[in-house]
Amino acid sequence: MKRLSRIIVVAAAGVAAITSATTAPASAAGQANPVTLAVICDVPYGDVQEATVGTLVSAINNDPKVRQVMHLGDFKSGSTTCTDERFDAARATFDAFKDPLIYTPGDNEWTDCHRVNNGAYNPLERLDAVRSTFFDRPGRTLGNRMQVQSQTDLVENVRWSWAGVVFATLH
Repeated sequence: MKRLSRIIVVAAAGVAAITSATTAPASAAGQANPVTLAVICDVPYGDVQEATVGTLVSAINNDPKVRQVMHLGDFKSGSTTCTDERFDAARATFDAFKDPLIYTPGDNEWTDCHRVNNGAYNPLERLDAVRSTFFDRPGRTLGNRMQVQSQTDLVENVRWSWAGVVFATLH
């Protein structure tokens, strides 16, 4: 039986979408076992998407093929505030997914927060807020399927193995 080894590194910038990956070992019939991921980023942007993001969550939750969700960052636009309330709302959205969700921060969540229209925050304080809001359970098991390992000092950098594929996020 041939075994396919892969490592997939997901960085917030430069990856638009991954819809499926094929893993080995092959089934008894010689067919590879497909794995379907839902990959989203840059959502929700603005009032309209914030009000309707539940529709996206429901569509992903109702897709029987999806087994994991990845958010590649920027859960707010670059011109909206970086408030704790916005972070809490994004966390509630993430928690609404029925499949395991992996999130890697985008620049809008912290580096852009120094802008006046974002609230004139200290970006490093907002990075701390991102870490405490979204990475409060390092080393957790998601959906009884995968063990997520976090980097000790940069908890947003994670690695996990699922269906014979090693994934990692680098922030």
